[in-house]
Amino acid sequence: MGISKFEMYHGAVLTQIVRNPEISLKLIERDSAKHSWGMYTISSGRKDYVILIKSTAKIDKAKRTKEYYSGFNFALEHINKLNKHLDKMLLVCLVCHDQNICLLTKDDIQELKLLESKKSCRIAVYWKSGSELRVTSPFAELSHKVARNRLKNYNWEQ
Repeated sequence: MGISKFEMYHGAVLTQIVRNPEISLKLIERDSAKHSWGMYTISSGRKDYVILIKSTAKIDKAKRTKEYYSGFNFALEHINKLNKHLDKMLLVCLVCHDQNICLLTKDDIQELKLLESKKSCRIAVYWKSGSELRVTSPFAELSHKVARNRLKNYNWEQ
């Protein structure tokens, strides 16, 4: 039996999350046709998180900055789904092929102005070898870099 990219990329995120014995996990919904995104509820103690995972198998190299990058398309459908869960702890994981998992918090998502978009848009994750991750949207760039190990070290009791 073969392993799909969806299983491989989403499995990488979910494996890091469920290593914590205090966490339980359930699937809310996923894209059954393309297998490019999945939405999950994660319970940790008294808090519930909603996490959207998007993945891409494509990595490109920016000519000007010589950084590698992966782009993630957010259809209006995805943006609307995120907006429905603003009352919960909201996280987005962007899986850049076999290179990086970029964990974005609700504050990051709001800083990128993704939730305000009235149309599809693209988020890009940039990196150089060994560096932290730089994240941009058509509306903004994060004011800080995202650590590559942010998901692994995430404090689920925040």
